[in-house]
Amino acid sequence: MPRAAKTTATSERKLIVDPDASDDWQVYADTLTEAGDPRGELIMVGLALARAKPKSKQAKQLEKRETELLDANADAWFGKFVERDDWRECFGWTLHNGFWGRIRLWVDYDHTGTDIPKALSYALTHPSAKFLRQLDLGLT
Repeated sequence: MPRAAKTTATSERKLIVDPDASDDWQVYADTLTEAGDPRGELIMVGLALARAKPKSKQAKQLEKRETELLDANADAWFGKFVERDDWRECFGWTLHNGFWGRIRLWVDYDHTGTDIPKALSYALTHPSAKFLRQLDLGLT
């Protein structure tokens, strides 16, 4: 196994055990960045946002950069949730260091035909859910 892949796998195992280990997140972000993966920068932005004062100039700049990264990589980081209107309209998420920290899937009056079990299966196997902390399902 190449050194970068080994470092990535080691970091991922550590983060699964302790998802709040900011030093491990930094190592993981550096490894991804060195490999040319833009998610490395997204992780770094998330780490910096967690330290920034809410609504400060720094936080606003970081939020802007986060949005730019999400927009530039939407297909890879959201997959079918970008492509399919019926799924996108019944899917919510929050980020935790560049990955989905929480996802919400729901059915409402306007989307009774949405295949939520299929969307859920897709979400849970998507790379962005690698460090998922919370899952909410519901009817609205």
